[in-house]
Amino acid sequence: MQVLAIGEPEEGDRLLLATNIGLVVFDKKTGRMKVQPELAGKTIYSVCRMNDGFLLGTSEGVYFYYVRNENVTRLLLQLKGETISDMLYDDKTGNCWLASLTNGVYCVDNNFQIKHHYNKQNTPAYFLTNSVRTLSGDDKGRVWIGTMEGLLILEPETGTFRICRFSPEDPTTLGHNSIRSILKDNQGECGSVHFMAGLIIIIPLLRHSDACNIPPGGIR
Repeated sequence: MQVLAIGEPEEGDRLLLATNIGLVVFDKKTGRMKVQPELAGKTIYSVCRMNDGFLLGTSEGVYFYYVRNENVTRLLLQLKGETISDMLYDDKTGNCWLASLTNGVYCVDNNFQIKHHYNKQNTPAYFLTNSVRTLSGDDKGRVWIGTMEGLLILEPETGTFRICRFSPEDPTTLGHNSIRSILKDNQGECGSVHFMAGLIIIIPLLRHSDACNIPPGGIR
């Protein structure tokens, strides 16, 4: 069994394990594990707390796990053929961001209606690929998007992007374009990016520009 992500309900009595065999519920008191029957055999890539339960990004679209009764329901039927690699919920705006391995990024509202869809077809100036691996949010409301072709930083209010990509002529750029994970530091900024060949620390030297920056020349 391969564990890809972990979620923990507020009650603290169990863990939700996103695995390659389905959603596994681990009882912390007894040490027992059980596979949620509705999701058996599906790969669960991501677990994201939302309201009274958890969003689940799977190899077959999006599901919702209700903590109280342990029921599971499918959401967003139009995405049932997509692999949802990561999710990000913003409780201030009620928006949920979904990363697809094949179709970019979706912004979904509290009623699970798609508000925006960013991908190579809709926003070709920014997305060089539709393969998105990871998402993260900073305390300024920006959405950091890790793709197979670089890092994008989205300002949701304006719909504008900043682009970080590798350039062999510029040593201050990313060391690789294939982004696997993005971590937020203790100051609420996305401070480190794990890419295919290693780790880069993004230092916000130019704070007055209202952007997370690597040294000058690193953001395109």
